[in-house]
Amino acid sequence: MKNKKVDRRRFVRYVTGKWKDGRLGTFRSMRVGKYEFGGRAYGEKRNASLGDYSGYGPLLKQIARFFESGIPPVKAEETLEIYTFMAAADESKRKKGCPVSLEAVRTRARKEAARISQKY
Repeated sequence: MKNKKVDRRRFVRYVTGKWKDGRLGTFRSMRVGKYEFGGRAYGEKRNASLGDYSGYGPLLKQIARFFESGIPPVKAEETLEIYTFMAAADESKRKKGCPVSLEAVRTRARKEAARISQKY
């Protein structure tokens, strides 16, 4: 039996974000096989489990609370940071894994938002 070199990129997808202040954000997903949802946060003083995926129930509770109170469960700044990270990851994928600046993605998004809002 021959020892074949396996291209792990066919099975696992990794995304890494690096912020100016030194923080790192990573995401890993399995393309095949058994998968689970969850997360882990690593800090200078301690690490913490973010918990497992337990269905849409907790999300729906937060949505209902938001509709009742008008107070979003996540600050707008954090929501935009998450979206920027995801948009930069998509752009990096299109560029075959080349690094993409979060600030560049943010700047393009602001310009596009301004262009669209001028229509209305």
